[in-house]
Amino acid sequence: MSTELTMPKLGLTMKTGKVARWLVAEGAAVHQGEEIFEVETDKITNKIESPADGVLVQILVQQGEEVAVGTVLGLLGEPGEAVSTAGSAQTATTDSADTAAEQDKAVPASQPEHTQPAAVQDYLPATPRAKALARSLELDLRHVVPTGKKGIILERDVLARQERVAAIAITPLARVLAARAGLDICTLTGTGERGKIVKADVERALHPEAQPGADAAASAPASAPAGASMTRQLVLEEGGAASFVRTLTATADMTACLALVAGLQRTGFKARARKLAEAANVECALALVLARVLSAHPALNAVYSAGTLTSSSTVQLALRSMPADSEVLLPDAGSCGLLALAEGRMQAVVGAGTFTLTSYAGSRAACASPVLCDGQAAALVMGCLTETSAADGAVRPCARLSLGYDARMVGDGEACAFFDALVRAVEDPLQLIF
Repeated sequence: MSTELTMPKLGLTMKTGKVARWLVAEGAAVHQGEEIFEVETDKITNKIESPADGVLVQILVQQGEEVAVGTVLGLLGEPGEAVSTAGSAQTATTDSADTAAEQDKAVPASQPEHTQPAAVQDYLPATPRAKALARSLELDLRHVVPTGKKGIILERDVLARQERVAAIAITPLARVLAARAGLDICTLTGTGERGKIVKADVERALHPEAQPGADAAASAPASAPAGASMTRQLVLEEGGAASFVRTLTATADMTACLALVAGLQRTGFKARARKLAEAANVECALALVLARVLSAHPALNAVYSAGTLTSSSTVQLALRSMPADSEVLLPDAGSCGLLALAEGRMQAVVGAGTFTLTSYAGSRAACASPVLCDGQAAALVMGCLTETSAADGAVRPCARLSLGYDARMVGDGEACAFFDALVRAVEDPLQLIF
């Protein structure tokens, strides 16, 4: 069974991307997490990792080509697996449907993709008002029951069809896939909660002959990680834009991070390095610790885009500073030192991150709710520094840390383990180098 490699969405406004370079040749074996191709946008160039072990059985989009987000770029399969061009084309179509459902819960009426081609609509016997109404409601006239003379579809027939369709419980993704395939959703049987039609119901109607094999595969024992990953993928596909964000909070002693910055600033540097050292602050120290801990917990450094959940040990950290509300991207922050992070903060590189750190250190806000952007699995907020009495009676500078994570992508245990490791590292950064 092939795994699709799609053009990822690396930013909220990204619509297209260019395949800058394939890092693996067609027919070569790859491992999960191995960098497989590069994507170039007008803002950044990112290396994309393989979502699974396998063989790159086919490259569908060559180097230098620019395609839309969600386009299938290549197929990952088993050794010796052959993939036909027709099958690849169908895969690309299905993936585009997934992307459309992810980006738009309801497609504007001006976009006719989800209805049948205009030539087919015009050929069917229907009044001009009925055709115009069908287009505005994105209804397939082939599924409308005509009541006019000689089988002509009237406006009232389209309205009757709309009322019937509106009463059917169906997920946005399933609706798009059914429309693309020309299926009448009124004939489908839903297996979701309270009879809702889901993606699997559409696929069952499209490929009934594949169901025995699929049932057998589903009943076969699977490893816990693979099963959990598949469950999360299905929940993400069917969950749409609903909020599943949970929050963990803790008060962290920032003494060690402040000492780290102060020690850097006391070090003798040449002019440029001295300027960078002076620019380093508690935000840079927290970014350093956060990126190192994230590298060891890739489940929190994950992004859901174009129907695919991708986790990586390479941290693209978006740093927001309040109250200025300025945002910069710190590329590959996990491999950067404190000076490099300070330089990245000064350069103000713009781009989408795999994780967002929002700092209120320059404000009076002690805490705030984390906001997840661009399909991110998690984000962190640091409140302002406050003098807090410790258990030993000493007064130390502390900050409130709040971790927000999407429970569809990250397990509660994973989030808790990461947060515990983060707080320990913030209070003792030296443990990161031992």
